[in-house]
Amino acid sequence: MIYEQEGSILDVPVLSDLDQDGDVEIIFTSNHESGGVLYAIHDTGDDVSGFPINVSSSTINSCPSIADIESDGLLDIIISTRSWNDQHGWNVNIHAIDGYGALKEGFPFSVEGENSSPVTLIDLDNDNNIELVHAVTLDVMHSQSRILVWGHEGEGMLVNSFETEGVIHGGISISDMDGNGSMELVFTGDNEHIHAWDPILDTEPTGWPLNLGSSGISEPIIVDVDNDGDLEIMCVSKSNEIHFFHHDGTNYNNFPYISQDSIYSTPAIGDLDNDGDHEVIVGTLSDLRVIDITEEFGDRYTWSSYRGNMYRDGYFDATLVSIKNHGNTTPDEYFLYDNYPNPFNPITKLSFVLPKNSRVSLTIFDTRGMVVKTLLDSEQVSGKSSVNWDGRNEIGLPVSTGLYFYRIEAEGFTETKKMIFLK
Repeated sequence: MIYEQEGSILDVPVLSDLDQDGDVEIIFTSNHESGGVLYAIHDTGDDVSGFPINVSSSTINSCPSIADIESDGLLDIIISTRSWNDQHGWNVNIHAIDGYGALKEGFPFSVEGENSSPVTLIDLDNDNNIELVHAVTLDVMHSQSRILVWGHEGEGMLVNSFETEGVIHGGISISDMDGNGSMELVFTGDNEHIHAWDPILDTEPTGWPLNLGSSGISEPIIVDVDNDGDLEIMCVSKSNEIHFFHHDGTNYNNFPYISQDSIYSTPAIGDLDNDGDHEVIVGTLSDLRVIDITEEFGDRYTWSSYRGNMYRDGYFDATLVSIKNHGNTTPDEYFLYDNYPNPFNPITKLSFVLPKNSRVSLTIFDTRGMVVKTLLDSEQVSGKSSVNWDGRNEIGLPVSTGLYFYRIEAEGFTETKKMIFLK
């Protein structure tokens, strides 16, 4: 299909099952002369009911973010705009719109500022409600920025804030860099440092912030690149260097990588050649480069791609970091991870945790509920285990592009998750 919209698309489109019918919708923003527009379309090119939405007298700052911010079973779309007020100057406005296109109570609300980063969504305080996190440029001329953390209720629910010199570039990533169970907000910008700020404890880990030597220009990417249980962090600086740090601030082997050509975007990282280690993929002004990391990677749930995941929805599911693999330590509950990567082609990894030796059935289904492939039906030992699926059915034929489900059954524990196969 081809869909034509007014104005230029901002940042990236976002994928989400907005109407919860089993397939994903495409949600994106654009600006034109009279204001901004929020679009939501089906894969057929038809508009989702209630969309598009015109935001008059305002320009939209970036792509949308999507999550169920108040745990009512309905997904919400968060966008930021900016508008001019003759009394107060530039304001940044935060909008929350439900999946039916209706503005949520308490929104929009405004805060002083000239621009905003994309909004990052996370339940920081474990109360089953989502906090809204974004960076506001207070004054471009004097390079002052502020990280703002808002409660899901909207206006007047400021949880905490962090002020820094310089404009913050890219979005705000999420991780637990110091492993204390409390999430940090990770960001970089013109003050030439990467910060990891915990808004609940109002601190940064020992050894942070990390000095880049020049302005950071990309959203930080966070992964366990060497399978040691700790996290590594990657970002690009204005001097065209790709920096890779261990969680304690020491440089990863053979980094920073210095490019002779300009880099303007956030690099990607993933197992491009399915050999069990990561590759860094970076676009420069003149080419696309792939840097091979020759160590087996870990699969901790992290901020592993631009806007957090392959759906680009800006949502960090903090519940997925609660189960960790601690060597020979036996976990105390069953757990099924999200498959990685997702969407995928041709191989994805499905991981699960068993608190005791159990008979495990792990099965792939299509949208009609028909069995596509049985990956496991046998006794498995306690701890964390993984199995790959190559996108083929029981007789070895490739499946069609589309939505699939995988289900684990073990000693009374059952859970089903969804994934997308792309040819």
